[in-house]
Amino acid sequence: MCESKIQQQRQRQQQQQQHQQQQQQEVQARLHPTGRVYLATCPLVGWEPFADALGERFPSALHLHHFVIVEQLPGLLTTRGNWSSSSNSGDNGTPCSSSSSSMAGSVVAYDFLPLDATSPLTAAVLLSGGGVPGTTRCRELRAVPRQRCQLQGLTHLPGPLAAAAAFQQRYQAQHGRLQLLRNDCTHHSERLVALLLAGGSSL
Repeated sequence: MCESKIQQQRQRQQQQQQHQQQQQQEVQARLHPTGRVYLATCPLVGWEPFADALGERFPSALHLHHFVIVEQLPGLLTTRGNWSSSSNSGDNGTPCSSSSSSMAGSVVAYDFLPLDATSPLTAAVLLSGGGVPGTTRCRELRAVPRQRCQLQGLTHLPGPLAAAAAFQQRYQAQHGRLQLLRNDCTHHSERLVALLLAGGSSL
């Protein structure tokens, strides 16, 4: 009986500590921004070799792929997600997970693209107005890109990376079919930016 009471008391203490920590995070988030939110563009997946070869001569109008970058500000108590990462902007990336773990970096890109982005059949279906399976991905970046990247505002969410990862999972489940002009990378980016800046400051 005594051991049972001691265990119950310990559980109550742990719950109280977790509740206090959560309240501290919420208060801190309201007082200070937790991250910067950017909207960026790049060539479509598969077009990177042409862009690299042409350099500045690659037409800016062909930077058609939109994605969101979250730069988590340092020194904040935030919940981070568990992401496999890649520093190569042309990499296929990985699905996002919001399970609790630490991540080495604080700059992460989020986007939505065709599951088989380089397939000629995918391009044919999309250009004809059809839909194809899409996939969300998260990629850790070394730093915020200097070109074709615009600051959208500051987020005050008490865990912007975890919030973005959770959004990616929901988007994959609810809007997993990609169709141009109806549900493509631009629609995905707009919704994610809106989520992150809700209650924050937009530019």
